[in-house]
Amino acid sequence: MYIFGIDIPIVEVIFAVGIIGIILLLEITIILILITYHMKNSKKLEDKVSRLIVALTSLKKVELKELEKVQKLEEEERGIINRLRRIKILQIKKPAFKKKAAPVKKFTSKQKRKLYETFVTKKKKNKIVDAVDKFLKRWKK
Repeated sequence: MYIFGIDIPIVEVIFAVGIIGIILLLEITIILILITYHMKNSKKLEDKVSRLIVALTSLKKVELKELEKVQKLEEEERGIINRLRRIKILQIKKPAFKKKAAPVKKFTSKQKRKLYETFVTKKKKNKIVDAVDKFLKRWKK
């Protein structure tokens, strides 16, 4: 076949174009296979990240609840310590209505610790606190 006065063999041209076409098709299929593989991996990664986010938020909620419990316990502890301090202050003062006051008993550190533990650890904490309040009211009169 003559193109612009040059003899070109048509069979070889068609054969070369066919080989180039086949190579391009193979490259396209390999690229599509790699893209689908990476999309599957990205979906798995997205699922793992979403699970991690859910786990972190649930941990944060639990941590906040625990912090609230600790704050409540600290407030109760402060109240109990204040009551114990009041008792100690009232024991140091001598009653004004008696001529001879009984000797004031000062607590040792072990006794203070025991008192504190009974206030904090016993289930009868409310009864003890009420008794302390009654004792304080009597001394205030």
